[in-house]
Amino acid sequence: MDSTAAQSSSLLTANMPAVAPPVLPANSSHMQPASGFSMAPPPGFFASAPIPSLECSFLLTMVAIPSSTLIVSVLLGLPFATVVVLVVLLAIPIVGVDDTEVDGEATVVVTMAPLDLVGSRCPSFRGQARTLKPEHRQSFSSFLQGLEGVQKGQIVEGLIELKQYLKKLGYYPSDDITLTSSDFDDHLELALETYQEYFHLNVTGNLDSSTIQQMMIPRCGMPDIINTPSTKPNSTTSKHNEFHMVVHYAFGTQKWPPSKYALTYRFGSGVQVVGSDTLRSVCSNAFQTWAKVSPFTFQEATAGASADIVIEFYSGDHGDQYPFDGPGNKLAHAFYPQDGRLHYDADENWSTDPAMDQTDLESVTVHEIGHLLGLYHSKDHPEAIMYPTIAPGKKKRDLAQDDIDGIHALYSN
Repeated sequence: MDSTAAQSSSLLTANMPAVAPPVLPANSSHMQPASGFSMAPPPGFFASAPIPSLECSFLLTMVAIPSSTLIVSVLLGLPFATVVVLVVLLAIPIVGVDDTEVDGEATVVVTMAPLDLVGSRCPSFRGQARTLKPEHRQSFSSFLQGLEGVQKGQIVEGLIELKQYLKKLGYYPSDDITLTSSDFDDHLELALETYQEYFHLNVTGNLDSSTIQQMMIPRCGMPDIINTPSTKPNSTTSKHNEFHMVVHYAFGTQKWPPSKYALTYRFGSGVQVVGSDTLRSVCSNAFQTWAKVSPFTFQEATAGASADIVIEFYSGDHGDQYPFDGPGNKLAHAFYPQDGRLHYDADENWSTDPAMDQTDLESVTVHEIGHLLGLYHSKDHPEAIMYPTIAPGKKKRDLAQDDIDGIHALYSN
């Protein structure tokens, strides 16, 4: 596809973020938190692990209670067994755990007693309430597997969420289509056909196994198809006239002006997921990957200074209309020029040397920087950095020729 065809590709509004292929939280030895950073539990923690405060209560039982019982027994002259009973009864209310629902969302509330004996040992968990989103109760993969085999005409719980997922990725042609029903309707069938065509699957319009498996691959949160009133056909057009798909690289009208080719970046105050030195090294490498084939230079801004690009980790809904969804699926997103925001999902299992259940932080960063510079997803080249998905455990840090051709075409004049 030549430069002219690429420039006629779909336009994207400036406030729509790009998104990166999926990734997973930092269990790796490479991901130790920098000293001085708070290690509050990640979103979904209470859904998958013992409540830490209960562990603290156990610690209190094993250490504080025996020692205090002996002291009290000696001071008061009471039988040891009597003091044991009294201490245990007093210790029971130190921790209260309540599982409730707030606005339809499961909520775990950890309540500390006024004595604050547990809180003093576990300050990270003092007085915390964690709202468990539906995504945290059930993995995205499990959610999708539950929909496999659903057919047109059926009414099934969960189809609303699937419709919203496909809409975010650009597979619904218009904002006029309402997505409030749980029925498998004509619009969903068309959206599935377009999705299947995009990823070169058998076009059935059904929720078959191959379609579900494709949706389960972690991916960037940016749309695959950009639908705007000014969208024009590219070298390949879907049989559905509402959608226009680019065979190779793609971009719109958003780009950095020559006066901004020396870009600065800084790290925001979002959730701390990886060590600061690790994140700096990863981002420096990723920026240099693009600097080698483009007119751009990248430099970290000095402390307290403004920057063209801001890099942060977030969990769930973080106020930019593109909420993250917990472990798996949407890994990151970045906004097109000249917005400059790059957001990672803090709930992913990130690593710089990923195992089969982890996401490579640098691979995703290189992808998201492509969005920051103005590139869209590459449709037909799975080896390209700008391809929408990346499998867990995979490293993909080097630009393919398609990526290089795209950035050259976008900034050729």
